[in-house]
Amino acid sequence: MLKIISLANQKGGTGKTTAAVNIAAVLAKKRKKTLVIDLDPQSNATMALMDPLEVNSKQSVGPFLMGDAKLNDVIHQCSYLPFLHLIPATLELSITEFELTRLPTGGVLLERRLKDAKEFDYVICDCPPNFGVLTSNGLTASSHMIVPMEPETFAVYGLQMLMTNIVPRILKLVNPDLRLLGILLCRVNPVRTLTANIRLEIRRLYADLLFDTEIPVDVRLPESQDIHKPVIAYQSWSRSAEAYEKLTNEILDRLGES
Repeated sequence: MLKIISLANQKGGTGKTTAAVNIAAVLAKKRKKTLVIDLDPQSNATMALMDPLEVNSKQSVGPFLMGDAKLNDVIHQCSYLPFLHLIPATLELSITEFELTRLPTGGVLLERRLKDAKEFDYVICDCPPNFGVLTSNGLTASSHMIVPMEPETFAVYGLQMLMTNIVPRILKLVNPDLRLLGILLCRVNPVRTLTANIRLEIRRLYADLLFDTEIPVDVRLPESQDIHKPVIAYQSWSRSAEAYEKLTNEILDRLGES
């Protein structure tokens, strides 16, 4: 059965996009047909998986959401991982975002458009760093949500606001069937005392939600983005690649699909 997972956090710079594309890549490596949907006008997930100069704006997520393009018209297959696919974004998604805010159903269109995505095992949505209409589309369509965050003091305050105010509203107003799959610590420097303190605080507050796997600071991640590939397709032996392998196994275990 198709699982749709959104990675979302209202704070930017959390490692959200990097997590989205690398979780998807590991799933594809496991021969799970996986689709990444870039819902962020910054298009970072797109740039992490393909050369953005190769993207035709008419074959991107904006026209797909607006019903001007069919699913098969906007899917790009990643040659280095045959089971990995992408619906890219362009800067024109900012215009689509404005148009969606003017539509009564603008926050739920993705759910409708994905009715024909049954050929996929997993869809991974990379949401923008806010809870506007594009994130609403991702969360409405999703069965599960992952919250990536950095082990920083301000990020903990943001997480508490997210968990006490935003997530309950999402469940009430957007998607009552959405399941919070877990909280993921990214860009972890294990030698910092602050990291250990924040890990303890999050585990105290949300013990059942914090993933055991953490994503370390690793230069291989930005290097892989520079050549438009996930890290497992760049240097599979790296610390970050091994961490994403372990994390994806943990995600599958939580989904009951390990």
